[in-house]
Amino acid sequence: MRQRVGVVSNQAEARRIAEASIRSEAAAKNRPGGSDQHRAGEGRGAGLELSAFSTLGAMASTVRKEVNASICAGIHDRMSAVERAGLLRLLEERDADGTTQYSRLKKFAQSPTWSHFKRLIAQLDWLDGLGDSGA
Repeated sequence: MRQRVGVVSNQAEARRIAEASIRSEAAAKNRPGGSDQHRAGEGRGAGLELSAFSTLGAMASTVRKEVNASICAGIHDRMSAVERAGLLRLLEERDADGTTQYSRLKKFAQSPTWSHFKRLIAQLDWLDGLGDSGA
């Protein structure tokens, strides 16, 4: 069958190509799912037999974890000790209803009413007070 479709079995090379492709995609976009398997299929262009989808899925998951950990470490390293302490406070301090400040951070805009707009302005003021997000 391999001869008929013109592919060779070199799993080490196919995995190397797939990993490089997934790593490149993961660093640029956070789009898990079928796109990883599609990108991993680039070994076909090199005339290589593809690995099983379960193998590609496991590889994509591992590579994404590594890439995401690297991104988080880079952000952590750029932050000062004061900024890191501020982020930790978001998990520790609670609002009157018992939810954390982190939950408050994740709130999204509601329907476009005047009272919701006023609350959104207050939310943006609070967010601006957390620190320089541009940094």
